[in-house]
Amino acid sequence: LTYTDHFRIGADELPALVMADNHIPFHHADMHERAMEIAENRGIKTLVVCGDLVDNHFLASKTGKPASESDVGGDEAYERVEAVLGEFVKVFRRVYYVPGNHDAWISRVLDATIKFERLARMFMPQAGAQRIKVSRFHYCDVGEWRLTHPKNYGQRSTTVPLRLVEKKGRPVIVFHQHTSGLEFDRGGTIPGVAMGGMMDPSKMLYIQEKDSTNPAWQNEFGIIGKDNILERFIDNRYLTDWKEALA
Repeated sequence: LTYTDHFRIGADELPALVMADNHIPFHHADMHERAMEIAENRGIKTLVVCGDLVDNHFLASKTGKPASESDVGGDEAYERVEAVLGEFVKVFRRVYYVPGNHDAWISRVLDATIKFERLARMFMPQAGAQRIKVSRFHYCDVGEWRLTHPKNYGQRSTTVPLRLVEKKGRPVIVFHQHTSGLEFDRGGTIPGVAMGGMMDPSKMLYIQEKDSTNPAWQNEFGIIGKDNILERFIDNRYLTDWKEALA
């Protein structure tokens, strides 16, 4: 396990599969399986996980006990995290782990006595842990793209990506919102992307318990190629033909 600053993933490490908002143990198992299969089929060896790999609610009681009768807590949650990371290191030579708000929250639950980078070691599989790099920064550069798990959250999926495009002057992929979208800067050339997540809302009691006016969440991951072209895989029958994608 190597601790680094803000990741800068260059052309020599592309193509890269990019994802976020896994919210393990409440992850979408089918989406993870599809992502791993596509990566194997295409020989992709770099994975970037941009925040919220782990859902903080399995520690909601601060004791490791489930927050409610249908939540997962304690050892079972850790085992699920280890299992998913174990699959990652089987498929990829390089796994870049960028924190999100849920990962940071877990550190705060522990009274910030353990830094996020060290806390992440708790979830690492024994085999292949040296392939996983962890950053304390909530963003990274992948080719020409900025990938980020920002503080901000907009009901309109492209509000935050567009503002960051205008601020950074480069293409941006925003996670954290769990919604999919695309909009260009004022000049109509630089894209701001909202990318969905790898979570399964049906497993999240804390989401299902309340109504919300927020847009419906989308499941999505992407691939950034050596030419910096972004290919998106959105779990929507109008946008992704999984039979073709997995062929």
